Amino acid sequence: ALVPAVVWGYLLFSARGVDRLPKRGLFWFGFALLAAAIAGCVVPPKTWPLPTGLGGVFGDMVLKIPGVLIGGYPTGLVASVLAILLAAPALWLFAYGAALIGRKNGFAVMEEPAAADPREDELLFDNDEDEGDEGILALGAITHWWLSLRAWMHRRAVRRRQERDEFEPEMEPRA
Repeated sequence: ALVPAVVWGYLLFSARGVDRLPKRGLFWFGFALLAAAIAGCVVPPKTWPLPTGLGGVFGDMVLKIPGVLIGGYPTGLVASVLAILLAAPALWLFAYGAALIGRKNGFAVMEEPAAADPREDELLFDNDEDEGDEGILALGAITHWWLSLRAWMHRRAVRRRQERDEFEPEMEPRA
């Protein structure tokens, strides 16, 4: 069920990108559900420790739908036919969820977006009144650090005083 993540990693590593991530994520989840249902069609061995089938809870939940129609949990020939019927949509969901099909760009390297015109930035951010604010920002940062340091020192002193009072044995006066 994690193979689409490996394919996504390869595509991102090779600069091909993955488009429509939320939609592909839902298709990946659908593939995982159908794969769990297919695994649930396999009879678990006698030593299987869980009360669910090999597909786990999600596989059993998906197999509940055909189980209502056939009158019980699918086993034997019915389970084999059901697994074969679920294989085709599971493979399609896998291929789309892993971005192997339905890509805008095919498998070509994703093109970089066009560089913005620097003249537009100069027009947008050309505010003369904002110049010289660096000093105020630096003063604000220094004041913040100073107040944070003072608060930390105060908390530390209170904590040390409490620890000293807790662990200091009471001495009885000698007579």
